[in-house]
Amino acid sequence: MDSRKYAPATQRNREAILQVLLEILPATG
Repeated sequence: MDSRKYAPATQRNREAILQVLLEILPATG
């Protein structure tokens, strides 16, 4: 994988991903 290619997408989606994790983790933990 080319981290230089995927890093920008990760930065844009980081907040959305964190929101999903925050919703899932408390429910499963």
